[in-house]
Amino acid sequence: MSKKQKVVKPKLTLFQTIDQFFEKRLSLFFTLSIILTAILGFYLFDLRISEGGDDSGYIESAKRFMDGLAYPGFHGTFYSIFLSWVMRIVGFKIFLFKFTSYLFLIGSLVFFYYTFRGKVPATILVFALLMASVSSELLYFGSQTYTEAMYLFLQSALFYLIIRYYDEIEDNIRLITKNWWIILLVGFLLFTMYLTRNIGLAVLGVVLLYLLTEKKFYLAGYTLAGFILWRIPFGIYKSLRWNIQGEDFNAQLEGLFLKNYYNPAMGSEDFGGMIDRFLDNSQIYLSRLLLIGTGLKDPGSSGTNAFLTILIYILFTIAIFYAIKKSRVMRFVGYYLGIILFVSFVVLQQHWGQMRLIIIYFPLIFLLLPWGLLQITQSKKFGWIQPVLVLSLFILFFTQFGNSVKKAQANNDALMKNIRGNKYYGYSPDWVNYLKMSEWAAKNTPEESRIASRKPSMSFIYGDGRNFYGIHKLPTLNADSVFRKMEDKQMEYIIINERELKSKNLPRDFEYGMKREVEAFITAGDSMFSIYNFSEPSTMIFIERLQQADLKYRTDFDYLRNKIQASGNPGIAVIPDTLVNLLRRGNVDYIIRASLRLNPAQKTDRTINTVHRYLYYIEQKYYGIFSQVSQVGRNEDEPAYLFRIHWERFGLGENEN
Repeated sequence: MSKKQKVVKPKLTLFQTIDQFFEKRLSLFFTLSIILTAILGFYLFDLRISEGGDDSGYIESAKRFMDGLAYPGFHGTFYSIFLSWVMRIVGFKIFLFKFTSYLFLIGSLVFFYYTFRGKVPATILVFALLMASVSSELLYFGSQTYTEAMYLFLQSALFYLIIRYYDEIEDNIRLITKNWWIILLVGFLLFTMYLTRNIGLAVLGVVLLYLLTEKKFYLAGYTLAGFILWRIPFGIYKSLRWNIQGEDFNAQLEGLFLKNYYNPAMGSEDFGGMIDRFLDNSQIYLSRLLLIGTGLKDPGSSGTNAFLTILIYILFTIAIFYAIKKSRVMRFVGYYLGIILFVSFVVLQQHWGQMRLIIIYFPLIFLLLPWGLLQITQSKKFGWIQPVLVLSLFILFFTQFGNSVKKAQANNDALMKNIRGNKYYGYSPDWVNYLKMSEWAAKNTPEESRIASRKPSMSFIYGDGRNFYGIHKLPTLNADSVFRKMEDKQMEYIIINERELKSKNLPRDFEYGMKREVEAFITAGDSMFSIYNFSEPSTMIFIERLQQADLKYRTDFDYLRNKIQASGNPGIAVIPDTLVNLLRRGNVDYIIRASLRLNPAQKTDRTINTVHRYLYYIEQKYYGIFSQVSQVGRNEDEPAYLFRIHWERFGLGENEN
């Protein structure tokens, strides 16, 4: 009788053993991730409106859209439209607006789990889920009225449909038309992602590229048609209801390619500038913000590291290489992250450098990079990496979890006070004074008067829905373009150095009278010049007074051109009457001037001085046009001021108030 041969089971690797453990308990860890998200999300919940202004801007846009006053076309269009639906149902409830983000964040993790369950190793999926569920950077957006939480939800839903449904549809017209509702849903998600963030248009490109490389040509065509089926009716609606022709996207795209989005006078980037932008953004978002988001770098860190950037790019390259070679699911993830991050790094301006611009890709990054490293360990040569990888994943999770618990504890005091009704608690003194002034101005100025401020959407929230006028930037022009226009008029202009003018101590009445004739102020390096066009017959009178005061003046613009060239910086022109006309067209009668810090973490003499400069240039020409009405905060405590504009003093329109 022959002996039974023992079946020798192959010895499991460390990772395979751990993976079996997680595979058997996958539902349990999914539930745990949702519970962690819910609990940490509550303790990290922020009832205040962010100082950045975008979140309050979305609320204001939603209100104006709901009231039929304006289409939310600047950015985050679909999010503002969504908020208007919520607003119509529940009223103006800031907490409920924020709570929708909380639900979107949880919903995105649900879709994420059901998308990749059974498609990637359980250990990798659990790691990605748990990292996302305890990431304080990600959870922050679960209590903000930013677009990020909604976009994450739409993104996860799109991945679910592509991976769970599209991959099962053969490239056959009969089968495609049978699944028409899936194609319509994908088209809707692609369209709403595009309406929520401009980068959503690149997502359409990624999906089409993926389908084409999978040789699903008919499905690619139907997907494009599904997008267009939503796009065309919406475009007709915009045209008929809001009289908007063409795409808002085009204007925004042009702005992205400016050297400085807030200063068009500096011109557009050339090819070399775009390369520099890509390299700079790579370091900002990969070696700084990504590492902060994984808990490996201090949130206050502002430094970047070229070596770490290259290392992360190598990890991405390895992961995408194996994805293309071994996994259809991860191939889509690789295409998505590779193309979207590349496009983002090219179009984003370096000075933006915000976590919110990359945070929406964190769950996918937490999935792709460990998966790529795991593929390397499959060969015996690199098998030793496996325990290092497993240990690193555990360390990353517990580091992230610990950081979030500390932040939750730090947030507890502000959260409890906000819940009890102290809506200003948690803001720095400069912001408290600004917001209190917004509230005071809204209550104590005539309703028909309009108030200008630096952060009008924040003033809107704390000013009980009052419509504020925004002074977001100082309108400037390229100096040489101003010179050419003046030269074309063939009139005599007088150019004076402002520093020399101040040194002469001219009689006030004469100086104020002279300044009424100023047409433009020109900045050349650290010098500022004023350009005058004196009306006849006062020209000779002013020139004689200038000569008596021994004040040098020029009449040729080449002098200024040489000064600008010698400074090495572009010449900037400010035209006071342009500023005045903008305020008059906006029906502005009052202006809030705050002391908002340039560095929010430190009280210094450096403040956001946009409004200060705006008032300065107007006051230079129209001295006495402003009078102080109120002040919130002591002089030494970063106060905010309310000024009234006296248009009537200069015949610029009778002030009816």
